[in-house]
Amino acid sequence: KATGSAIHRSLGLAHMGMGQNEEARRAYKEALRAQKNDPDTWSAMGQLSLRLGKYDEAIKAYQEAMRWKPQEASLHRQLGDIFRQLKRYSEATRAYWQAIHLNPQDGAARYGLGVSYVRMDQRPYALEQRAILKTVDAKLAAELDHVIWRLTRQPKS
Repeated sequence: KATGSAIHRSLGLAHMGMGQNEEARRAYKEALRAQKNDPDTWSAMGQLSLRLGKYDEAIKAYQEAMRWKPQEASLHRQLGDIFRQLKRYSEATRAYWQAIHLNPQDGAARYGLGVSYVRMDQRPYALEQRAILKTVDAKLAAELDHVIWRLTRQPKS
């Protein structure tokens, strides 16, 4: 039996899938009125905010999701991805490390961490992540290797 929160969250996901962003936002807000401590709704709200380019709102939504579900590695990784997009690399590395602490096999977090290290001119640390990533996800390790090679050979802008 679905709760009111779950019904509204599902409705929000459906609206997002159809590109009806304002309707999705209303459904998520209704879900949060029904159950404020629902990390899945907060995460969905973060995804919607990202889609709309509202990065500060997305960060707040993911932080709220982590407040209710702190052991969910994917939330920390997603927050790291946002910080990396915003070129806030030191914050990204902290979020990625937390994700890796919770799930050492999270290849996407290791990849993001490696890219963040390259962007911070810390190539040796990026190479360490690439080496570990080879044991977790060979495809992502190859992609990280390409990023390391490309970004460390470009002139600084």
